[in-house]
Amino acid sequence: MTAAASAVHKANQNLLIFFSGLHYDSQLRPLFTSGGFRDTVDFNTSKFAYSNKVVLEVHDYDLDEKNCTNKRAKLTENSFGALGPNSDVIENVFPLVMSEWGFSQSPD
Repeated sequence: MTAAASAVHKANQNLLIFFSGLHYDSQLRPLFTSGGFRDTVDFNTSKFAYSNKVVLEVHDYDLDEKNCTNKRAKLTENSFGALGPNSDVIENVFPLVMSEWGFSQSPD
Protein backbone atom coordinates (compact mmCIF):
# COMPACT_ATOMS: atom_id res chain seq x y z
CA MET A 1 0.00 0.00 0.00
CA THR A 2 2.77 2.46 0.81
CA ALA A 3 4.76 1.36 -2.25
CA ALA A 4 1.77 2.10 -4.48
CA ALA A 5 1.27 5.48 -2.78
CA SER A 6 4.93 6.31 -3.38
CA ALA A 7 4.57 5.43 -7.05
CA VAL A 8 1.47 7.63 -7.40
CA HIS A 9 3.20 10.53 -5.66
CA LYS A 10 6.27 10.15 -7.85
CA ALA A 11 4.08 10.28 -10.98
CA ASN A 12 2.11 13.32 -9.83
CA GLN A 13 2.94 15.21 -6.65
CA ASN A 14 -0.27 17.27 -6.84
CA LEU A 15 -2.64 14.35 -6.19
CA LEU A 16 -4.22 13.47 -2.86
CA ILE A 17 -3.59 9.86 -1.85
CA PHE A 18 -6.55 8.04 -0.30
CA PHE A 19 -6.16 5.06 2.00
CA SER A 20 -9.28 3.05 2.74
CA GLY A 21 -10.01 1.07 5.88
CA LEU A 22 -10.00 -2.60 6.72
CA HIS A 23 -13.09 -4.75 7.35
CA TYR A 24 -15.28 -3.41 4.55
CA ASP A 25 -13.57 -0.04 4.81
CA SER A 26 -14.82 0.57 8.36
CA GLN A 27 -11.63 0.18 10.41
CA LEU A 28 -8.88 2.81 10.13
CA ARG A 29 -7.41 2.48 13.63
CA PRO A 30 -4.17 0.71 12.55
CA LEU A 31 -3.28 3.72 10.37
CA PHE A 32 -3.44 6.36 13.08
CA THR A 33 -2.55 4.49 16.29
CA SER A 34 0.37 2.55 17.66
CA GLY A 35 -0.34 -1.14 17.24
CA GLY A 36 -2.51 -2.81 14.64
CA PHE A 37 -0.51 -4.05 11.66
CA ARG A 38 2.37 -1.74 12.47
CA ASP A 39 4.47 -4.72 13.57
CA THR A 40 4.77 -5.68 9.90
CA VAL A 41 4.13 -2.37 8.11
CA ASP A 42 5.65 0.86 9.38
CA PHE A 43 2.89 3.39 8.71
CA ASN A 44 4.62 6.47 10.07
CA THR A 45 3.65 9.45 7.94
CA SER A 46 6.75 11.43 8.88
CA LYS A 47 8.70 8.99 6.69
CA PHE A 48 6.54 9.58 3.60
CA ALA A 49 7.40 12.17 0.96
CA TYR A 50 3.63 12.49 0.45
CA SER A 51 2.71 12.88 4.14
CA ASN A 52 0.75 16.08 3.48
CA LYS A 53 -1.24 14.37 0.70
CA VAL A 54 -2.75 11.45 2.68
CA VAL A 55 -6.52 11.31 3.21
CA LEU A 56 -8.31 8.43 4.93
CA GLU A 57 -11.63 7.12 3.65
CA VAL A 58 -14.16 5.21 5.74
CA HIS A 59 -17.57 3.56 5.30
CA ASP A 60 -20.09 2.87 8.03
CA TYR A 61 -22.97 0.41 7.77
CA ASP A 62 -23.50 -0.66 11.38
CA LEU A 63 -27.11 -1.62 10.80
CA ASP A 64 -27.65 -3.06 14.28
CA GLU A 65 -26.60 -0.03 16.32
CA LYS A 66 -29.55 1.92 17.70
CA ASN A 67 -27.78 4.05 20.33
CA CYS A 68 -26.18 7.32 19.16
CA THR A 69 -23.74 7.47 22.08
CA ASN A 70 -22.46 3.97 21.31
CA LYS A 71 -22.28 4.81 17.60
CA ARG A 72 -20.22 7.93 18.29
CA ALA A 73 -17.83 5.98 20.51
CA LYS A 74 -17.34 3.26 17.85
CA LEU A 75 -16.74 5.80 15.08
CA THR A 76 -14.23 7.72 17.20
CA GLU A 77 -12.32 4.57 18.13
CA ASN A 78 -12.29 3.01 14.66
CA SER A 79 -11.99 6.01 12.35
CA PHE A 80 -12.67 9.55 13.57
CA GLY A 81 -9.71 9.35 15.95
CA ALA A 82 -7.58 10.06 12.88
CA LEU A 83 -8.84 13.64 12.91
CA GLY A 84 -6.92 14.65 15.99
CA PRO A 85 -4.73 13.57 18.87
CA ASN A 86 -7.25 12.97 21.66
CA SER A 87 -5.41 10.05 23.20
CA ASP A 88 -1.91 8.79 23.92
CA VAL A 89 -2.17 6.13 21.20
CA ILE A 90 -2.81 8.57 18.32
CA GLU A 91 0.37 8.83 16.28
CA ASN A 92 -0.82 10.08 12.90
CA VAL A 93 -3.45 12.75 12.22
CA PHE A 94 -5.20 12.83 8.84
CA PRO A 95 -8.08 14.42 6.99
CA LEU A 96 -10.94 11.93 6.79
CA VAL A 97 -13.77 11.36 4.30
CA MET A 98 -16.80 9.24 5.17
CA SER A 99 -17.89 8.37 1.66
CA GLU A 100 -20.59 5.79 2.42
CA TRP A 101 -22.89 5.24 5.37
CA GLY A 102 -26.27 3.82 6.16
CA PHE A 103 -28.52 2.55 8.90
CA SER A 104 -31.63 0.49 9.23
CA GLN A 105 -34.79 2.46 8.47
CA SER A 106 -37.17 -0.32 9.47
CA PRO A 107 -39.92 0.65 11.92
CA ASP A 108 -38.82 -1.82 14.63
